[in-house]
Amino acid sequence: MPDERTANRDYLLPNPGHTLAVDVNRLRAALVQIDIDVAANLVADAARSVLIGNNALATSANSAEVTALKANPIFSGNGSIPNLPASNNSSSIPNSKLIHDVVLDRLFLQGFINGLITSRNVTTPNTHIDIGAGSSWVGDRIIQNVAVFTKRLDAIWLAGSGNGGLFSGARAANTWYHLFILRNDTTGAIDFGFDTSVSAANRPVGWTARLIWSLRTDASSNIIPYSQTGDVCTWVTPPIDLNSVGGISSASGTLYTISTPLGLSCLVQIYVGANGSAGQLHYVSSPATADLAVSNFAIGGRYTTFSFNSASVFEGTLASTLSLFTNTASQIRVRAFNSAVSADVISIVTNFFTHPRGRLV
Repeated sequence: MPDERTANRDYLLPNPGHTLAVDVNRLRAALVQIDIDVAANLVADAARSVLIGNNALATSANSAEVTALKANPIFSGNGSIPNLPASNNSSSIPNSKLIHDVVLDRLFLQGFINGLITSRNVTTPNTHIDIGAGSSWVGDRIIQNVAVFTKRLDAIWLAGSGNGGLFSGARAANTWYHLFILRNDTTGAIDFGFDTSVSAANRPVGWTARLIWSLRTDASSNIIPYSQTGDVCTWVTPPIDLNSVGGISSASGTLYTISTPLGLSCLVQIYVGANGSAGQLHYVSSPATADLAVSNFAIGGRYTTFSFNSASVFEGTLASTLSLFTNTASQIRVRAFNSAVSADVISIVTNFFTHPRGRLV
């Protein structure tokens, strides 16, 4: 029986000398193998794009990709590819299966963070931060902190728990500091540190960083008390971020800075209260939205607070609790219905904000 095969992939070919049943079986086997090859190539192309970090496809062979993945696993300190049985790390597992699972792990785990909850140190709360156990995606893998780790805001960075955490400079008053989890690119060691840069631009050489929290100092350079619940930072003493008397414009919105991390857009909950002249309205909005004029009751009521007067005798106020996004300059927008009325007062208190924790940076 003739045994002809294709030149490139060695598929068995039909032949006029074969019975129909033999050729049907050969065609069936070839189609099944072609389907496997096409699927493997599609997954491999996707893997090369994801793992290289751009849309250009690598030219290296599929087998070389697998070798590299085995040598550089996703999980720090773990010598096997995650989510596959141990036997699947052998050379017998199809490359397409291995790459497919690794690509899915990377796609779904990027941005992952669990735990790593921070708090002010009990003994030295003004200058020391404790970071709890947890894990996070950093660079190209998951890393884990297994015990409470303490870093100091009052000393320059030095590796190790209990040591300094400042990447550069000295602790300053009224300043936002961003906290990062670090992975040593050579040893895989884990550490933490503070930077005024939201991208950890001043981190030590040879370390990969991921943002996990932010904190602020007061006029005495001490860490302002807060409570962290998951992604939410609640101020122990909610700050009065705006207490404006008669200065709000109606021609356009005015941006005001509130107590959220500088460099990040955060979802914030604020308390807004106003008092003043009869019929005055204020509209508080996110800078991400259009700067819209305030409208009164008759035409739809675009307002956050209002003051009213009954027979020129009683003036009252309306207060609101709002949730909205800041811009990266920690600002929200306020606009008045009647411009710059001297008797008007508007106050904004920041209760809490939701921190992205490196998912969007």
